[in-house]
Amino acid sequence: MRSSIGVAVALVGGLRLGTPLYALAAGIGAMSTGYVSMRGVYRTRANAMLATAVAMALAAYVSASAGRSTIAIVAVVAAIAYAYGLLSCLGDAASAIGLNALISSVILGSIGTPVPEIAPVAGFVLAGGLVQTALLIVAWPVGRHGAERRALADAYRSLARYARGLHDGSQDSLPAHDPLLAVRAALSDPQPFGRRGELFAMQTLADEAARIRGTLTLIAAEPGDDAPELAAAAAQLLDAVAEALEEARAPRDDGAWQRAGAAPRDRALWQRLFGQIRAAWRGAALPAGGGRTAVIDRSFVPHPERWWPVVRANAGLGSPFGRHALRLSIALAAAMLLYRLTHLERGYWVALTCVIVMRPDYTSTLTRGFARIGGTIVGALIASAIGLALHVTPRLDVGLAIACAALGYLTFPLNYALYSVTLTAYVVFILSMIG
Repeated sequence: MRSSIGVAVALVGGLRLGTPLYALAAGIGAMSTGYVSMRGVYRTRANAMLATAVAMALAAYVSASAGRSTIAIVAVVAAIAYAYGLLSCLGDAASAIGLNALISSVILGSIGTPVPEIAPVAGFVLAGGLVQTALLIVAWPVGRHGAERRALADAYRSLARYARGLHDGSQDSLPAHDPLLAVRAALSDPQPFGRRGELFAMQTLADEAARIRGTLTLIAAEPGDDAPELAAAAAQLLDAVAEALEEARAPRDDGAWQRAGAAPRDRALWQRLFGQIRAAWRGAALPAGGGRTAVIDRSFVPHPERWWPVVRANAGLGSPFGRHALRLSIALAAAMLLYRLTHLERGYWVALTCVIVMRPDYTSTLTRGFARIGGTIVGALIASAIGLALHVTPRLDVGLAIACAALGYLTFPLNYALYSVTLTAYVVFILSMIG
């Protein structure tokens, strides 16, 4: 919803402040930055969004300036493609930044932006990304550690499921470790306007979850005859802690503590487990307090000494990322050269699809390729049919583009083919604004 609102503000604002070309530029910046906002927690997310907005604006400016020369635009797109492919070695955020900069380069370098409009168009790309970033940040001062709470709740709910497996005898594995890794990631990038006391309480809850996991692992090795009843009580208590964390309230006891009190005094592991759960129970009520203080930590901008050695190590052909960068650069150069020399109408779609489909590994490239081909065809047919049936105007194009953006954000985490349908339709409608 937040990202869809950002796209709407960018498109409508661009149209009212200038021409459909400005709306197109702002819409490209807002749409792409909205997808990047699905990565990270707090400042890591805002940092990636700002970097995406700046990278897209710079790519748009350079590509639009080079767009009148075939040699120049091919060289620019190839260089950006190589940088994107190589920077993918730094992780999802860096890959998303490079991908969206390349998309901006292909589209805005291919539509023939008039020279006096190049700087304003790049500015509107940047503005679209800044709108999305502002919408993300504006809720921080009134937020209640939502990301940290969800991560902790998932961790405690995972422990409850494991304990419930001890109860019914179906548990034959170790407790899941991934939820604790998610908690660690969330707490390493905390709510910028949260209280220090709340952060410390959540760190204590994370530590207690790790201890509970270890104790449950030991109990699973020697559960004992009374394990089913005690495990059921432990699972109920852990679920209550998870619900309390999600809803920002103190945990509620529905009689589970009474059953937990039946643990024999000579069963040290069970006594330890319920002691740890009691500590988590008390800690879960602490972050429910109100009030906010200043930012905890501002040092979230990565330094070159952290990422440059990784990039340098992957620059050669011995690295899959180095090979991917070269392969992508050659493919994009060939696609751009093909459509420019043959004067293929709207041939930038060839290059655009290359950008989105190609991945460092063969399997995901093949899978995404088929999904992208099918999604592009279906999306283009649907958008064209709607355009022909409704005799669209720039204002109607904006409304249809916003609807496609909302559907795209909904389907992006679920199904790549459906996402491709909505993305294609979105691009069709925003390009339709400029004829």
